[in-house]
Amino acid sequence: MELEPNAVYHVEGRGDYYTDASGQIRHAELFSAVERFHVWGERANPMNKDLNDPLPNVTYTVDGTFHYTTDGAGRTVLVEADGFEVARWRRRSKRLQAQIGHLGGEGFNGGHLAAHGFGGPPEAINVVPMHRDVNLPVKGVDTFYKFEQKVRDDPGNYRDIRVEVHYADPDITSPTGSLEGLDPASRVPKEFGVRWRDFANMPKRKSYPNESLKGG
Repeated sequence: MELEPNAVYHVEGRGDYYTDASGQIRHAELFSAVERFHVWGERANPMNKDLNDPLPNVTYTVDGTFHYTTDGAGRTVLVEADGFEVARWRRRSKRLQAQIGHLGGEGFNGGHLAAHGFGGPPEAINVVPMHRDVNLPVKGVDTFYKFEQKVRDDPGNYRDIRVEVHYADPDITSPTGSLEGLDPASRVPKEFGVRWRDFANMPKRKSYPNESLKGG
């Protein structure tokens, strides 16, 4: 199906898609299961299937707060937010987290890029195979989990946060044109990079290799 250039397509129950001058979808404004369950009252199947298999090279605005950029394979490579703050409404899919964690093999979880506690979407656009030594608390180690805790405890010192997701094969495309057509290994990030500004507006950054602390 060819789409009109510079047009807006409304998909009932999902959101709005915007095309560029060539008729390609480049931006979408959608609602995740957090919004659909708690605000819309959907109980049977609140997960947004468009966020579980995002399109390549699109910027998604989700629940009016979180902004995701996908690469040519539909993988999330950048997460930004109007604010990473403790959220009133939250929604988790343990089943999807387990499925995505399994893509990474032993020692991997399905980890949220925008934390569950911040109201991050439970769909695949926000969940990646993340090693447990990155995703969970480890005594004496500055894990990605610990970074999220710091943001919760001192939000004024963590502003304009950008979560960058790096892959070993950044230039690949999906044979099916979407995320679900990829080899599972290609969905496992190599590293997470976090950038932010502190209370003095000074730029800060931290990297978290997506691997065991033992290097295996």
